[in-house]
Amino acid sequence: MRVSLAVVTFLGSAWLSAASKSWTLDAIMEMKTVSDPEITADGSKVAYVVRGVDARRNAYSSEIWIVAATGGRGQRLASPQESDAHPRWAGDSRRLGFLSHRDGVTQIYVVSTPEGTSRRLTNSPTDITEFQWSPDSRYIGFLAADPNPDRERKRRRGDDAIVGGEGYTSTRLHILPADGGQERTVTASARHVLSFDWAPDGSKVVYAAQKSPQGRDAFHVDIYESDVTSGRETALVVQPGQDLTPAYSRDGRYVAFYSQRGALSYFGERQVGVAPSGGGTIRYVTDRLDGDVFGGATKFWWSKDGTKLIFGAGKGTSNYLFAVNPATDDSERLAYDVASTQAFSISGDGKRIAWIKSSASEPADVYLEDLESGGAVRLSDVNPQVRDYPAVNARTVRWKSKDGLEIEGVLRLPFRYAAGTRVPLLVSLHGGPTGAALESFPVPRTYPTQLFLDRGFAVFEPNFRGSINYGPTFRLRTIEAQGYGDMDDIMTGIDMLVDQGIADPDRLGVMGWSSRRGSSRTPAGLRRRPSGHAVRIG
Repeated sequence: MRVSLAVVTFLGSAWLSAASKSWTLDAIMEMKTVSDPEITADGSKVAYVVRGVDARRNAYSSEIWIVAATGGRGQRLASPQESDAHPRWAGDSRRLGFLSHRDGVTQIYVVSTPEGTSRRLTNSPTDITEFQWSPDSRYIGFLAADPNPDRERKRRRGDDAIVGGEGYTSTRLHILPADGGQERTVTASARHVLSFDWAPDGSKVVYAAQKSPQGRDAFHVDIYESDVTSGRETALVVQPGQDLTPAYSRDGRYVAFYSQRGALSYFGERQVGVAPSGGGTIRYVTDRLDGDVFGGATKFWWSKDGTKLIFGAGKGTSNYLFAVNPATDDSERLAYDVASTQAFSISGDGKRIAWIKSSASEPADVYLEDLESGGAVRLSDVNPQVRDYPAVNARTVRWKSKDGLEIEGVLRLPFRYAAGTRVPLLVSLHGGPTGAALESFPVPRTYPTQLFLDRGFAVFEPNFRGSINYGPTFRLRTIEAQGYGDMDDIMTGIDMLVDQGIADPDRLGVMGWSSRRGSSRTPAGLRRRPSGHAVRIG
């Protein structure tokens, strides 16, 4: 980051703050994030997670808050710990389960009121990664890896080397009485379970499992159904590629899931599939969806009559909720833009929805809408201090690449930008390459966007070919022109901003990290221009 920040210092003095405060690195790091909204079945309360920097520990902390669905002051769980996360309400809407690492291993804890004392429910020898209450709230299913005593002994001796092909253990599904008691393991050790769901009557579970816990099998994930009492299993979806996050319909007749549709191409098609419980013909219901499920469709909500299946998906520089009728494939984009495709929760009767919303100028917070009255209320305000700083604005820009492919990106202009003035431009490249630049408010943890804007830079984030939210054809174009097609997408975007009189061609910079084909090529493209450029690649 040193090279990029040197460029910031170079031009910083020309831009004086017009707000009461100027953005600093400390101000950026003090911003908190909100995630995982969870509404009770009766729609009366919402729990959510707030994550922020703990300077004392030099680490991040996460806390769970609870607020009434009608609004008002939220309450943090009493005696909060820095690792509380993943809140999940029991079906009775009274008890809240959550995960915490407070005792050294991530376990499930239960609390009845925000001010109440949390009760540890599990004693897993390894970290629990996921859990769900049974529909009658009498049991809890959870995922945890099998212990590996040999590896643990080596770790205690200081031998923490990770050797390919060695030391892997499978994550399995376990069931435990919610009031305590003897747990039992449901799935075989040969399968590595990634996610699961309870049938509405609690008699069965459906789960997605990888062939083995090794990374080489990450794209061999199938879906199975298991009878909780007898242990009898039925294979529901067995095909090449990933089939993930199964979710029962409210009558238990069908299972929705995220799917590669039997293909192994990483950049290729992603669909929402629906399979009958007990096995049968799979239907893919998102062929006509006006959105891209690649980065979404991993959380589902079924209406009681089964005519509406709701999930998140991306479209361009935003994420939305979509509803599909699984019988007809008819779909609609709902009037909810979400901070992430999993950031929503719907009450049991479908009358209230809680979601996390972020705009270009406001950081993410929890909102709730009563779908009968149409009234909406903001439930959280985790970053009130942001209103003391200059507002961030963003807009989506479009252009054509060298081969005519239409490309989009997000442009953020300096806080005191004057139309017709050329400004230095920093190009920020997302990773993946299956990432996406969004218009939502930046809470950066790599490059200090607000600091750049405060110092007079424009920040440009192109969604070059290979990005998500534009469908499989757009993603696959990165393979067809690997290493130069994406560079052309980026360079033609810069050319557009120069031609529009926004970017100064003599003051250009690029920054990026992770898997960025474009970022490794862009420095070569910048060398075609005059001096005054900086490059930062992680």
